Amino acid sequence: MLPRLHVINALELRLLIGEIDAYLAGGIRLEPGAVIIDVGANIGAFSAYAYDQLAGDVTLLAFEPAPATYAVLDRNARELFNGTLTPFPYGLSDRETTAAFTYFPHATTMSSTVRGSATIDAERRRITRAVIAATKHGDHGRWAARIPRPVLHAGLALVLRKALRSMTTHQIRLRPLSATLTEHAITTVDLLKIDVEGAELDVLRGISDDHWPGIRQVVIEVERWDSCHRQVSELLSAKGFTIRSHRDTLLEAADFGLIYATRTTG
Repeated sequence: MLPRLHVINALELRLLIGEIDAYLAGGIRLEPGAVIIDVGANIGAFSAYAYDQLAGDVTLLAFEPAPATYAVLDRNARELFNGTLTPFPYGLSDRETTAAFTYFPHATTMSSTVRGSATIDAERRRITRAVIAATKHGDHGRWAARIPRPVLHAGLALVLRKALRSMTTHQIRLRPLSATLTEHAITTVDLLKIDVEGAELDVLRGISDDHWPGIRQVVIEVERWDSCHRQVSELLSAKGFTIRSHRDTLLEAADFGLIYATRTTG
């Protein structure tokens, strides 16, 4: 059971919880005493799952740059994690900088530095494909799977118009992960989980050569799969990881995939 998280909206919590099983496939293992880095933590659903699975015997560092979402993450950290979760109100990149961050209050999981007014039409098409694929697959119940496709398109158009038009833009701070690891004297990371809506390579490039040997497992949700997954895989392979990937028809419709990176132990 997850702790009773404070949320921004209950519907998104279902989405966040639904992603957890996928993060922990591909040979990823959690052990008591683990140090886990949650990049793109949102309100802390994945961190809450790890906390529950390890009975609180875990050290969690969670990064969330969107101010409104971070406020909920920080409240959850203070009230539900018994001091095991440290939240950070900034994002990760390959250098110290600031960036424009597009925030979607009705769809916080879409928020990103790589989205904005220029990408709205592409986002609308991508989300429509993904939701229709999931609905026809039965993910939203048998009744939803029977809804005619034109009706689904029309309903989604109304919902997305509201979600996408409500976006706001914030200047956020970005830092290399290695800067935070150094400041907190962390030399071993048992799991690095990354879900940053298109900025995956920037996060990986912010890890110094000194820190890579201490990172034991990585799971990354990769957006824009066709153009990005090879670069992500090659970077992790060069750092000594064995790579597995997963992409089913639903992830393909959303232009996503998952990459799992583990080290051989012996």
